[in-house]
Amino acid sequence: MLTLALVCSLCLGYEVQCIEEEDGQCIRCPRGYFVNQRLNACVWSRTSEPPIICPDGYFLDSGLCTQCHSSCETCAGSAGPEGCTLCARGYYPTVLEASGLCIPCSTSHGAVAGIPGCTHCARDGDSLYCFERRTMKSNAAAVRKAFLISLVVLVLALFSSLILVFAGGSKVKHRQRRLPLRYVARHKMV
Repeated sequence: MLTLALVCSLCLGYEVQCIEEEDGQCIRCPRGYFVNQRLNACVWSRTSEPPIICPDGYFLDSGLCTQCHSSCETCAGSAGPEGCTLCARGYYPTVLEASGLCIPCSTSHGAVAGIPGCTHCARDGDSLYCFERRTMKSNAAAVRKAFLISLVVLVLALFSSLILVFAGGSKVKHRQRRLPLRYVARHKMV
């Protein structure tokens, strides 16, 4: 019966990595776990509480899963921005080693220059690469909007010109040229 409980513990994810191995065999486990020789793994001890395993984006704090800072994809031991073990999308780590602090892609930090409008980036040394920018989408929308407005203005101007030509043309009166009186008096017919 005890073996079945150990197998079920493994199925539930209550196994952890060995702290110490010798000749490929696990010989020491973290507190609350014991070595199962048959499985060569550390499994939860029935005499202790089952371990609390927090999902990504949370960390264990006083027996409760607490949400990581919004700049963290995963974190360990801190709800602040300096507790990140993996940066969330839109952030990059301050240094190549895991320092725990994640900076927004659009913000400069140290030797790394931020990229304005960048919403997804990756860091390689002192270089930052942007995979997705917010400005690309808004620029395309602005160009489309400006084109449509220009097209509407052009069509309105064309129709206004046509209306003026046709409506104004019927009101134009052709005047007969009047000759000055001197001219008429000299050339009077007898």
